[in-house]
Amino acid sequence: MNQEEFEQVYNQLTHRRQQVLNGILSGEADAQIAEALGIGEPAIRKHVERIVDQFGLANSESQNGQRRSKRSDLVSLVARYKPELLKTRLPSQQENDDSILEVLQEIQPIEAIHENLELKLQLWQDSRDISQKKQIGDRLKNTGYDTYMQGDFPGTVFYLQWALKFEIDSPAVHYNLASAYEKLSDFPNAYHHYNRAAQAQTHAAHAAISNLSRLDILSHNPDTAIERIIPILDQVKNQAVLSTLYKNLGWAYFLKKDKDLSQAETWLRKAIELNSDRAAPHCLLAQVLEAQDKPLEASEYWQKCRDCDSHQTRSIHAPWRSPELDLWQLEARQHLDTNLDTHSLIQGLHTDSESISLPH
Repeated sequence: MNQEEFEQVYNQLTHRRQQVLNGILSGEADAQIAEALGIGEPAIRKHVERIVDQFGLANSESQNGQRRSKRSDLVSLVARYKPELLKTRLPSQQENDDSILEVLQEIQPIEAIHENLELKLQLWQDSRDISQKKQIGDRLKNTGYDTYMQGDFPGTVFYLQWALKFEIDSPAVHYNLASAYEKLSDFPNAYHHYNRAAQAQTHAAHAAISNLSRLDILSHNPDTAIERIIPILDQVKNQAVLSTLYKNLGWAYFLKKDKDLSQAETWLRKAIELNSDRAAPHCLLAQVLEAQDKPLEASEYWQKCRDCDSHQTRSIHAPWRSPELDLWQLEARQHLDTNLDTHSLIQGLHTDSESISLPH
């Protein structure tokens, strides 16, 4: 659509539809527009559908399969060809406090997000009030983190994608957004945002590289994981991150096409030395020792694999686990149950033999 076509469509809108459009551009909810015009909300929604159709903006499906209105695209179209409609309707400082920041104070699942919050954010994105934009960006970032900790990963993506539009180069936002995408099994986007975080000169960079190396391993690219980790080991100061990097390095050497069990064992023991409370390095070391035909020593680490970082002992500050850990702990229980059954059988045979009176 060009300028002339836009003007033609806009001028063909009925007076009532222009009123509805003005309400949308002001960031008003359907109920507010309906009350102002003295008509019902269903009529407002019908007018919106007609306006969208007239501008050639067909409704599309969202990622969860539900129909999603193209209102934000409509606002973008107006901003391109008739921006004066937006300039006269940008929210005031007080209106912004009421319609955005107060909404963001209430953590809620994505389905409950105020239906016009996205439109209001879109209007404020072009504001020249830098301090206010920074405040909105910080609130979006914090809300995104809180929704992540509540397990609302689609909500996390919503808030953090908008935070990026207000804070373009925030490594923490990229890192948390990547984590949310990873939980949603959207690995291309997880890789993208972890890579963005990894480019920063902050603590988030090393944590992002650690998570990238884990995704490399899960994607059957252990050599790539090793190449990521080795160059940064001397730079990492955070012991928790360093322990995880050691764990991933041991895991990668264990899964290489030409397994290097000695290197795998070395790095996994380093990981445990730094942080003995995490189950993953114990689980992996048990597997490495099994591969080295050391079942008795492996049994010790299978037990630690089972008992560390269990569902009961999981920290409220890190409530989400890697799915492979559940598989490893299941494997640990199976190994330990098998060993217990074998031990009981041997003990039973030993007891029976002592009770038999052999002839002289």
